[in-house]
This record gives sequence, structure tokens and C-alpha cells, in this order.
Amino acid sequence: MSAVSLLVFLSLGLAIIGPVMTLYVRSRGVDMVAIGLMFAVFGVGEGIFGFVWGTVVDRAGVTRPLLIQTLVTAVCLCAFALISVVGVLFALRFVLAAAGAAIFPIGRGYLAGVVPRERKGTAMAVFAVLTSAGISGGSFAGAFIADQWGLSAPFFAAAALSVLAAVIVVVELRGESIAAVMNPRRNGIPQVDLPTAYARPLLVLCAMVSLGTGATSSSLTFTPILMTQFAGMPTTEVGLAYGVSGMLSLVAVMLSGVLSDRIGRKPILVAGLLLMLCGFLGLSVGRSFATIVPALLLTAFGAMTGPPILTLMSNVTPARSQGRSQGLFVVASDIGIVVGPTLTGLVWSVAGPAAAYLVCACFVVASLTIGITLVHERRWFTERTARLGASPA
Repeated sequence: MSAVSLLVFLSLGLAIIGPVMTLYVRSRGVDMVAIGLMFAVFGVGEGIFGFVWGTVVDRAGVTRPLLIQTLVTAVCLCAFALISVVGVLFALRFVLAAAGAAIFPIGRGYLAGVVPRERKGTAMAVFAVLTSAGISGGSFAGAFIADQWGLSAPFFAAAALSVLAAVIVVVELRGESIAAVMNPRRNGIPQVDLPTAYARPLLVLCAMVSLGTGATSSSLTFTPILMTQFAGMPTTEVGLAYGVSGMLSLVAVMLSGVLSDRIGRKPILVAGLLLMLCGFLGLSVGRSFATIVPALLLTAFGAMTGPPILTLMSNVTPARSQGRSQGLFVVASDIGIVVGPTLTGLVWSVAGPAAAYLVCACFVVASLTIGITLVHERRWFTERTARLGASPA
């Protein structure tokens, strides 16, 4: 599991620049419109290359892609700290997104290959919690470094960690690949090419991911405005509410992973969506601390959908395509991140916050409808094992 541990370490390194990125580019004279476009560029780069990295890992193993990712990231981070030309910063931001997109397809794809089918949900949940812990730790470290040594310092610190990660890749990983460690019979995954036997299940699951991410990313974007401008909450209370929400989502992820392995993916998936729907309906009418915060905490249970969907995507995917299937999850997430806040922001500007949160609720209803009517884990698994003459785990 050295590859997974290294990926958690990489998430910590990349998170170091998170708290200071906006402040740094603003200090370089970049206006707010360009900053918004720069973050959009990051989403596009991550979305495009999530699937590309998954494909590369399926074919070339873990070592070379990780080595490329770490070295490219180190060079770009140093360049970002030294160059102030806006066009170059945009290009570097895109390359950083493309490199950073490797973390989740490699990590989840690798886990999907080495973990038995009956414990896969728990493994996905543990990986999510560990990477979230790495991101939280990196964010704190980045803010501290910036306070002590200036806004450029976190970029050099993150670059140093990337170089260290590259050394670890060379020393510790010896051509590890997803397909090489995968036991198809143990994991119950049919051995067919990606575009053929399981295109429909993956499309169904990706649609659910895009809809759910569209709702949650919209909430993350606009709920602070609802809290401050409409409810009059101070910034400290907003931060506290999001801190509690983040901790609750981590608990929900772990609970979801364990329960989905024990009682099935679909019931947990539906339960998470129902709780999230209640949260968005509450936000559509909330105008005070007492009504907004409980609704926000309910939306945190949307994190319960992650492990079941990731596990379902893995369970209908052959060993040699695990990286690509997890890359599709990244692509679907980024589609939601781009489309959700854009549409919700437009509705907010025209019809107000209540209508905007009802749009988020509609996203969740659509995802819930797809999950109830089109997700058939047992049937998907039975059809593919029957077609290929494989036996279940």
C-alpha cells in the first residue's frame, strides 16, 4: 500500500498552496475576473486529465506516472512563485491541475485493484478520510508558512515535498501497477474492455456524480453569502459551521464505507441523497443561524454517496481498466463543479437564493431518481459474470 500512502502525502503537499493561491495571484496584480477564470481553468484541466491519468496508469503501472506527476508539479510550483506574467500563470495553473488530477485515479484505482470486493467500500472511505486529513494539514501548514515567510514560500515548500515524493517513488515503488496486483476472481470483476460491456452502468453512475457534485459545489460557493448577507452571521460563525460540517462529512464517509460493504451500496446511496435533499430544502427557506446551520449539516451527509458510487464503478470494471473508471469519476465531478455553480449563480441573480437552492434540490432529486430506478448492482454483476463465464467472489 506504499502507493496509496504516497498519494496521501502528495495531497498534503498540494494543499499547502490552497489557502494562499488567491492572495498570491492577487498580489501579482491579477484582477478578480481573471482569478475566477484561473480557478475555472483549474477545473477544466483536472477534468480533462483525470481520465487520461487513469488510462496511463492502467497501461504503464503506478511508478512512471507518479514520477512524472511529482517532477512536473515541482517545476510548475517553483515557476509559479517566480513568474508574474498573467498568461504564464494561467498556463502553469492548467498544468498544475493536469498533474494534480493524477492523485485520485491512481489512488482509487490502485485500491480497487488490491482490495477484495467485500471490503472495497471501507477502503474507499479510508482513502477519502486520509486525503482529507492531508488536505487539512497542508492548508494549515500553508497558511503558517505564508505568515512567517511570505506568500511565495508555500509554493517552494510544496515543490520541495513533490521532489521528496519523487525520490520516494524511485526508492519504494518498483513498477507497481493496478492490473499486476489485481485478482479478478477474488474481486469479482469481469475482464472486458472499458467501452463495451459496462458502458451503461458507468454512464448511470457518472450522471449521479455530476448531479450530486453540482449541488454540493453550488452550496460551497454560495452558502457563505447566504450566511453573511442574509442571516447576518459573522465570518467566525461561518467558519465554525463549515468546520463542523467538514468533520461530519468525514464521519459520514467512514460510516457509509463500512455500511455499504455490509448491507449493500444502493441503500446507503439513497439514504445519503435523501439527507442531502432535506438539507437543500432547508437552505431554500433558511434565513437565520438556527435554520441555515442544521440544513448545512444535513447536506454534509451527501458525502455518504462517495464510497458506494466509487465501489460500484470499480465492481463493474475489469482489472486493466480500474484507473480509467476512477478517472471517469474525476471527470464527472468536474462537470458538476463547472455546471452547478454556474447555473445556480445565474438563478440566484435572477430569482434569489430560495430559487437557487431549489435548483440544487432538483439536482439531488434527479440523482436520487436515477439511483432508485437505474442502479442494479446485483444485476450488473450477474450479467457480466454470466457473459464472461466468471464466477462471483
